[in-house]
Amino acid sequence: MLLEPYYVPIDPGDLRRIAEQLRSADVFTPTFLAPEVDHYDPAIYLQQSHRFATGTVLRVDRNVFTRLLGMVRGHSPSDAHRISAGVLAFAQCADIDVEPNIALYEGAQLHGQEAALDELKSFRIADNVHPGDWAEIALGRCDQVGEVPEMPMGGPGDSEVDFTMPLRRWRRNYVLCLKLAALELSGGGASQRLQEFIRWSYNDFILGGPAIALAAHYLAPNGRRKRLLKSLRSEDRERAIGGVRNAAWDLTLVSEWLLDIESQEQSSRLVLLTSLDAGVHNLARAVAETSRSANSSEDALRVTLRALWGEAAGNSLATEVEGLYGSREA
Repeated sequence: MLLEPYYVPIDPGDLRRIAEQLRSADVFTPTFLAPEVDHYDPAIYLQQSHRFATGTVLRVDRNVFTRLLGMVRGHSPSDAHRISAGVLAFAQCADIDVEPNIALYEGAQLHGQEAALDELKSFRIADNVHPGDWAEIALGRCDQVGEVPEMPMGGPGDSEVDFTMPLRRWRRNYVLCLKLAALELSGGGASQRLQEFIRWSYNDFILGGPAIALAAHYLAPNGRRKRLLKSLRSEDRERAIGGVRNAAWDLTLVSEWLLDIESQEQSSRLVLLTSLDAGVHNLARAVAETSRSANSSEDALRVTLRALWGEAAGNSLATEVEGLYGSREA
């Protein structure tokens, strides 16, 4: 971690300690895949910005976003608040912009437009708190920001953004999550349920890499399904539907990050997905891996499905997907 060529507004030793804290919590998933690049090294992003005019954006999950808002509203910090404070201190020191749009739309669905606008104002305040204050909270040396700046609402267009507007991507993901929930509750063999999902996608919805990836990992006997559909079997069906809606927001955040992967070279912009939920990171990494396979070569998709489903079932499922892709292109 070579910070010496770059100015940072806090003690470099504190920034290194925060980076290790974030690494331990595993809060970042980057759009770039090079294993030799340490995405918890702030110097990487400063170098990309100063030498190559490549920006970096932090796509922030609502579980990080609301804790930052809580800190500028006077809440006492939990461990999760301190990690979130470290995320913002790291971003401010590494010349990384924070993008909270999905968190704002999710909040508006829960609490309405005025609450979303108030959250936007609080976020602007949080983003203008000195990174030294966030570092002190992250490292457990204090419990509140030293001075909360007074911030205007911002540009005249802020109040014109309708955060209650249904996002098409979220609606698509909500349908996908409802289908997965129905399959989960229907019983039957895992392979049979995935085949049903694939055929339903082809005949009635959208056959695409991300959808196949989500279903393949969620429905697989050894899939990373933990906490994706929370409270699905609750006797309170409103609570169960709330879990499906929350999963759709998680998938929407991941979907936006997947689009960032596709555009990063053209836009000269790296993107980090940040969340306190290990399930979101597992989903992002799994969906990105399988989506690339489904869009690259038949052999790669077959290898991925065999790893998840075993030799026989994986080959059978890959053959079915390949056949449907072939018929779609015919």
